[in-house]
Amino acid sequence: MRNVTRERAGLPQADGDPGEPNAETHPALASLSGFATEEMVEHPAHYGGDTVYEVIKVLFAWGLEKDALLWNVVKYVARASMKGSFLEDLKKARFYLDRRITQLEDES
Repeated sequence: MRNVTRERAGLPQADGDPGEPNAETHPALASLSGFATEEMVEHPAHYGGDTVYEVIKVLFAWGLEKDALLWNVVKYVARASMKGSFLEDLKKARFYLDRRITQLEDES
């Protein structure tokens, strides 16, 4: 069984890695099957669904996994029109962008 977390991070599957827990490997999870679908966990529509433009795929492609502030800027801008309040998500993006700018100014 593949480990999605390791796969997304570009890490090889570990030998003997049990992978992600599921109803087969953890029967108690079967009762939660209607609670949160795999689609909502792995490829939520408000992050672009399972496409080449899915936010997490773009963020990794751009190498932003090491910059939490810019990661959040892109995440909130990308989903602003798809979930919750458009204005609120843009304000969140601005919050993270302002912090990153301040950080860069302090370094110089």
